[in-house]
Parts: sequence; C-alpha cells; structure tokens
Amino acid sequence: MRDVRLSAYCMNCLVKSQLDKMPENADEEAKASYMKAVLNTVGNCEDWETAPVVHSKLIKLQKELFGDSISYKEEKKLFNDLMLKEEDKIKSKIEKTNDPVLTAIKYARTGNYIDFAALENVNEEELLNLLSESEKSDINEEEYENFKSDMEKAKNLVVLADNTGEIVLDKIMIEEIKQKYPKVSVTVIVRGAPVINDVTKEDAEYVGIDKIAKIIENGTAVAGTALELINKETKDAILKADLILSKGQGNFETLNTCGLNIYYVFLCKCQWFVKQFNIKKLEGVFVNDRRLKMED
Repeated sequence: MRDVRLSAYCMNCLVKSQLDKMPENADEEAKASYMKAVLNTVGNCEDWETAPVVHSKLIKLQKELFGDSISYKEEKKLFNDLMLKEEDKIKSKIEKTNDPVLTAIKYARTGNYIDFAALENVNEEELLNLLSESEKSDINEEEYENFKSDMEKAKNLVVLADNTGEIVLDKIMIEEIKQKYPKVSVTVIVRGAPVINDVTKEDAEYVGIDKIAKIIENGTAVAGTALELINKETKDAILKADLILSKGQGNFETLNTCGLNIYYVFLCKCQWFVKQFNIKKLEGVFVNDRRLKMED
C-alpha cells in the first residue's frame, strides 16, 4: 500500500468543492472560518487517509457550522426509480448476448455514472445514452478471463456497492452471476449511513437487493470502504471473500493496492483517474488489485 494515499490533485479538489457547499446567506466571517477549518483538516490528514475519508470529515465540519448538509434523498429516489423502470428492458438485452455475465458487468459499470460527488451534472439523458452504448464498451480480456477462473472456484463473493440507481444494474449483474455460478454466495456491502447519493441498506432493499443477496451495512458514513474504519462484520466478510467486485471510484480510492482479490469496476470521472489509467473521461475500468500499479 502506498505511504501517502491523498494526492495533491485530490487535496485541491476537496478544498475547491467546499466553496459551493456553504449556504449563500452565510456571512463572510463564517465562510472564512469554515474554509480555514477545511484547509486545516485537509492539510493535517493522516497518511493513510483518502479523499473519501477526508470528505467525510468535511461533511461533519459543514454540519457543525451550517447545520444539516445537502440531502440527496430526491435524487436517490429519482435514479433508483428510473433504473427500475429500465430494468426489464436492460435485462432482456443482456440475456440475448453471448456472455450475459460480461454484458451485465458492462452495464453495471456504466451505471457508475450516477455519482453526485464526482460529477457536477448528472442527468437522465446522458445516463440513458451511455447505457445504450454499454455493450460496445471494452473490458480487458485477460482480466475477465482471470475473473471467470476465480468465479469457477469461488464460494463467497462480496460486492461493494456505490451509488443509488447504479445499484439496480448491480442487481442485474448479481442475478446473472448467480445464474452462471449457482454455488457462489453473494454479500452486498452498503454504507452505514447516508452520504451523498451512495447506497444505504434502505436504498438496497428498495430496489430488491435483499431478495437475491445478503446485505451488510459497513458502519461508516464514508463514501468508500476504508478498512481502518469499517465495522468488524464488514471487514470479516471482505477478508474471507474468495473475490470482491468493488464498484465506484470511492471504493477504489480507499482500497487500491491493498493486495486483496478485488476486481474494481467503475468509470473514470475526474482528471486524476484519467491520468492514472491513461483513458478518456467516462471510459470504464475493470482491473484486479493484485495486478494494479498506481503512480505516486
């Protein structure tokens, strides 16, 4: 694991994003006080802390100074309902392909677009356009062959969920995996409390995840999976899993290079990730942690 897990680019992004998080009616003294606290929090973070961990501290700061943080309750329901409406149509398309598991992974990866933390504008039209191109997107063939080999031997699969809306496509992916590999037991791990538009247990049950997999809350309000902070049940499930499917940038940021058998599935949504993977914005990643090399 790298000694420093928060890049200069991410520090800058964390600070700049807070300028838009303050109430418009707050006076300049309060705003200045908040930004000083933000700079102090970012500048004095521990070496192991990642952007999602530091971001959770900033949300707490914001709540202390300005009251409740921004709620994404309406957006979460909007995109869950949108994807539930599209679910049967997407599943029908997937099941007509030569490899439904592969295609389902592609759709689930595209669903990672629904991220109100990483993208300034998340809209229905662009999401549907991206989904219509999912089948044409590339996944590293060698990595997918490794994944299939791991799945043939697996008894326990953990899926680290990320965003609402996206979770409906994760559900389709899990159903296809269970159909292809009926001996595997699937556990879905969600956030322990609301954070941005990430999936909580309530959200997962709303779309029916509880009907196909066990759900575990990770005990934190961090938009990722920090092994240093999650509860014992979650950590045990992750460490005992034969393999892990990790959705989204936040889970990647908190776990990358940890050495576990994790397949990361997400879209690159910021310039830092574009640079790291040398691909275009909104292109997809499918890579195993054990074969991952990150630049410092």
